[in-house]
Amino acid sequence: MAITLRYFDDAMNNTLQAALTANTIEGIGENIAWPEKTFAPVKGVPWLKPELAARSRRPVGFGADSVQQWDGTFQVGIFVPRDSGTRLQNQIASQILAVFKRGLALQTPDGVWITVIRGTAPVAVPYGDWINLPVQIDWFATEPP
Repeated sequence: MAITLRYFDDAMNNTLQAALTANTIEGIGENIAWPEKTFAPVKGVPWLKPELAARSRRPVGFGADSVQQWDGTFQVGIFVPRDSGTRLQNQIASQILAVFKRGLALQTPDGVWITVIRGTAPVAVPYGDWINLPVQIDWFATEPP
C-alpha cells in the first residue's frame, strides 16, 4: 500500500490531533487554531496552533519493494500574551508533553501505527502581541508494503 503525501498528512494530522483533543489542556479550552479552519485569537487569551511541521520518507532495507518508514514532527505552538511570563507557557507545554510521551503508539484509521520518539519544547519566540513556544513531537511510522 503506497501512501500519498496527502493521505499521510491527513492521517497523521487527524490521529495526532485526536490524541491532543482527547486530553484537556488546562488554560486553553476551545482556543485551538486547527489547520484549514478559521480561527481568530482573542487578545490576552492563550491558544494553540497544532500542525504537521515536517515529514520525510525513506526505505528501510534494500530493494524496490522494501518497507518505507516515515519520520516527522508534529508541532503544537503555544501562544501566550507577551507579558504573561514563562510559567503559563511551561505549564501548558508540560501538559502537551505528557500527552505525547515517548513510546506512545497511535493507530490511524487505515491501520498505520505512529510511534512517538520524543517530545521537546525548544525556545519561545516573539510573535506580534504573543510569545510562541513550539512544542515538537517527533514520531515515526512504517508504511505497509
